[in-house]
Amino acid sequence: MLGRSSRSGTATAWSVRDGSGVTADGASARVVRAEIREFHEQLAVWLAEGSERTMQRLASAVARELSFVGLDGEALDRDELVAALADAGASRPGLRIAIEDLTVRELASGLWLATFVERQSPGRSRRTSAILRNETKAPLGVAWVHVHETPLG
Repeated sequence: MLGRSSRSGTATAWSVRDGSGVTADGASARVVRAEIREFHEQLAVWLAEGSERTMQRLASAVARELSFVGLDGEALDRDELVAALADAGASRPGLRIAIEDLTVRELASGLWLATFVERQSPGRSRRTSAILRNETKAPLGVAWVHVHETPLG
């Protein structure tokens, strides 16, 4: 579903949901959606199997100024998050991650807000809000700047 979510001055924010068309900057919203899905696919591989190449891909998608708030409310910077991920390689054999209810909005040119539900099996589900920005050096051209996870029942 594609819908206009707000209009502020001359900037229009568009909402993109699974199965929808394009946004004001069509290719970029699709890239953000692809990054979110690919990142979580790679995260599941890393946590289940511990492939070094996968860890490098994950770290290269995270902006230097990242702020991350996890399920326990603890705030981590980029280095702390990357270290925690590195320590967790191959710690959850059989892990699968599904992304649902993915919505992407362009906040400003090249700055994106994404919200989605992440379902881990086995594991806890969470609602996530993330800000990503266009970054040419990131694997798909967008980098994670801020992530906030909230546990779901």
